Order: sequence, then structure tokens, then C-alpha cells
Amino acid sequence: MIIQDDRTPEQKLTHFYGIVATDKHLSGWGHCPGKSVAIWAVSNHAHAVKLLEWVKSRREMRYVKIVDLRNYKIRQCYHCHIYATDYHPALED
Repeated sequence: MIIQDDRTPEQKLTHFYGIVATDKHLSGWGHCPGKSVAIWAVSNHAHAVKLLEWVKSRREMRYVKIVDLRNYKIRQCYHCHIYATDYHPALED
């Protein structure tokens, strides 16, 4: 399993709300012969809820949910990319 975590050491302490989704388009393509998972890490629950709706609206994303990254176990995937999200258009009020 390949895990690419873009969070800094400091963000790993603050960005622990994660929106997890299986990326239907990247799974089984290119250098990823198996399931590809994307996680957007944010620092507060309100942002996680807003970002959840944005990820759900994307056609290529499946099995979308919010998790607590402090105790979430990444399983059954070939590649996982964790994006640190301080700003995203879906988070604007």
C-alpha cells in the first residue's frame, strides 16, 4: 500500500477530520493497479461537513464519509492520498 500524506507534522495534530472517498477514475489506472482512496483532511467539523457534500457531488467519488484520522485505519487499497485542506471553495461561507 502506498500512502502519500501531504500534511505537515503540525497539521497532523490539527487536521484530523477526514473526508474519505474511493476514486473510481484512478482506481486500477496507471501506476495504481488497485483501489485508489483520497482523503481531504480539515481542522474543524463544520468544514468537514461542507467538504463532504462537495466530495459527494463528484461523480468519480464513491463511498464518501467523514472519519477521525487519529484512529482511522486505511485498509484494502493500493494507493491513498491525504490532502491537507486549509482553503477550499466548498468551505466558503
